[in-house]
Amino acid sequence: MKKTIALFSVLLIAVPILSYAQDASQPEIEEETLDASVTDELKTDSGDTVIVKEKETAHVSDEVSYEDGAEVERVEVNIDKSIKIAPAFHKKYREGSFRAGLVGPGVYAGNKNINVMMGLGVEGEYFFFEQFSAGLRINLATDFKSDNNPNTIVSFVPQARYVFDLESAPRWSFYVQAGAGIALVDGGNIAADIAIPGGGFWWQYNDSMSFGFDASLHLLVRSNMMVSFFAGPAFRYQF
Repeated sequence: MKKTIALFSVLLIAVPILSYAQDASQPEIEEETLDASVTDELKTDSGDTVIVKEKETAHVSDEVSYEDGAEVERVEVNIDKSIKIAPAFHKKYREGSFRAGLVGPGVYAGNKNINVMMGLGVEGEYFFFEQFSAGLRINLATDFKSDNNPNTIVSFVPQARYVFDLESAPRWSFYVQAGAGIALVDGGNIAADIAIPGGGFWWQYNDSMSFGFDASLHLLVRSNMMVSFFAGPAFRYQF
């Protein structure tokens, strides 16, 4: 009986001690994970679009204390920050450069028996200043017929052009132009070609190439005066 009571007492004391020892050998570690992702888009003074992406991931483990007093601190930090600058358009300076262009195919029409024709123009211009250029435009208009009406008109018109740039939209430009030259009507009749007024716009695709629209009014003066109008798409390349 005494042995049984003694064994029971030993078990009552040993079970709590073993349970506490097991808990101490496996400490709880609280781990906190922080994950933040920030995306922002900024505009610079020059018109560049800056896209900023920041992603920070941190794994932090709390300090763990063991029975012997030793402390272990583990901190693992992974930071991934990326900055992407979107390509922005920077206008190429025009002053001192040469530009070639093609206008058309477009529509050429007028009075005094000038029927609707297909028009095509080529031009070259030199920019003496950033906004001002001078050059030569050669226009060809034909209705592919052969009758008593004017069927073909070829004109050579020196002209000047002034460009208006939009600060809020640097790819877009508008212009006005005027010039005077000569025109050959059906190959034999010479007339003065006064091209005023004229104008149009273009959208700058890249530093050198642009696309737009051009229109001009032509006064063909000889024994009688004819009025014609030419309009069409324009493609230009700056060297």
